[in-house]
Amino acid sequence: MRIDQLTLDVLNAGREPVKPKPNKYHAVKEMSGGKTYDSGREAERGRELEAQQMCGIISDLKEQPKKFMLQEGFRHKSWPIKIQAITYTPDFSYIKDGKLIYEDSKGVRTPGYVLRRKMLLKRYPDINFLET
Repeated sequence: MRIDQLTLDVLNAGREPVKPKPNKYHAVKEMSGGKTYDSGREAERGRELEAQQMCGIISDLKEQPKKFMLQEGFRHKSWPIKIQAITYTPDFSYIKDGKLIYEDSKGVRTPGYVLRRKMLLKRYPDINFLET
């Protein structure tokens, strides 16, 4: 069953419009060069890396390049639903001086991020990881 806009307007008459919940750490999504970034810091770093690529300092710049598996999903006998996998996706990857580098731009190092970073470095000890 589809509800048309008129029906929605009637049902919502007199209600306050729902405002989107602000980001806990005050990060605001930013558009830059036709791309959407999760924060101003990430957008600024993206612009810096694009400039470096144009100058030939780095190559093969990618955004949100790869999802790393930190722990596979699983089922446990005492829990009725499947436990989701834990993954990590860096903000950028690029090649510099012949090395593949994964980079994350962070303003606030949340406990969840710190835990994922530790798991990433433990599971992928040969990774070239940079935090800016």
